[in-house]
Amino acid sequence: MNDKAHSVSPGVDASADAAAFPTLTSAQITRLSEFGDVHDVAAGEALFREGERFYGLIVVLEGSVEIVYLDQPSGAETVIVTHGPGRFLGELSLFTGQRAVVHGRMGSDGRVLRIDQDGFRRLLAGDSEIGDTVFAAFMARREILREGVATRSIRIVGSRHSGRALDLVNYLLRQRVGHQWIDLDDDGVTELLADLGLRPAQTPIVVSGSAVLRNPTIGELASHLGLVYEATDLKVFDVVIVGAGPAGLAAAVYGASEGLETLLVDSDFIGGQAGTSSRIENYVGFPSGISGGDLVERAALQAQRLGARISSPSTVTRTRLEEVTITNNQTGASARQPCVGLFSFIGTSPSTSWLEGFVELDAKGFVLTDSDLGDVGFEPLPFETSRAGIFAAGDVRAQSMKRVAAAVGDGSSAIRSVHQRLAPATP
Repeated sequence: MNDKAHSVSPGVDASADAAAFPTLTSAQITRLSEFGDVHDVAAGEALFREGERFYGLIVVLEGSVEIVYLDQPSGAETVIVTHGPGRFLGELSLFTGQRAVVHGRMGSDGRVLRIDQDGFRRLLAGDSEIGDTVFAAFMARREILREGVATRSIRIVGSRHSGRALDLVNYLLRQRVGHQWIDLDDDGVTELLADLGLRPAQTPIVVSGSAVLRNPTIGELASHLGLVYEATDLKVFDVVIVGAGPAGLAAAVYGASEGLETLLVDSDFIGGQAGTSSRIENYVGFPSGISGGDLVERAALQAQRLGARISSPSTVTRTRLEEVTITNNQTGASARQPCVGLFSFIGTSPSTSWLEGFVELDAKGFVLTDSDLGDVGFEPLPFETSRAGIFAAGDVRAQSMKRVAAAVGDGSSAIRSVHQRLAPATP
């Protein structure tokens, strides 16, 4: 392994990108101070480290902060960008929960304003001007992380003929996570693997910061990156949504926007079949069309900005009215999550075997709801299944239109029924 080196990335010119790296005014910083605490920090002190999640919003008041990528296996450090007074740290991972793949440290003595995750959520809800500025900057920074030296923070090394390697690449592409693909036939791969103590036969591998994942499953990669469900101290979710296609994403957006604690899970990728469309031409508001990937990413970020939690790949393996058991379908790890409502949005070829005997299905496996049900012992609300508190919308619902716009309408409209079911009964 080489001795540790230090370099400065030529690819990120913060002064030339005001959208990604805005400088806050003194008035904005004063307003921000209501949501956090000021700390004195010394040169070299870490503000967040690789692998951390939800480290909150950090605003530089005095001094400078370096965002650093640590290369493996060389140990070389690359300063991706340096922040000065008035600038803030972070990117979209503060919404998505993705673990940091770089670390931030003080370049000189100074002072910072730290706003924890709860304060960050209150900021977004309470100050739309600053919230919009921060969100726009995070969006622009995510694009920077998808190109240049920043993509080296997640590297996949493998053969283009390996199904496992291509599955890992496809997962990151569908999750819109920046990364670098290195084929075994590329120059320098033998030396890279030797420095890591590995052989080509042991690929694919994922090099993420200082971690090296050997022949990981998608679930193991997702868990390492922080993109799957982890049990929380939250006592109960108001809504658990199974299936993250257009209907599920719309339900997550509307549920979170209306104050419901919302969890969205999918056994495969966010977006479902719609996410694979090269162009959706008939969705209102996009006269030139929009790719499925772009539409899905916007919807997922909108839901997460509003407070919804998203986990993929995860499956629901056990269902009761009071709780669901959520399992990482790659690693097998499970957690029980209390909830008072459940949505199911699982596509044109319904994956409803886990619902058999729990709610009524038609002969093709689609879920029967509201007026399609017979006598179930109660008056079902719109989109409600044969079991009170369990709703189905989108393609999985019997008699649905099987179109993106219709699914979005289903998902958003069904939230009204959730509120009605959650409302206390009147005498």
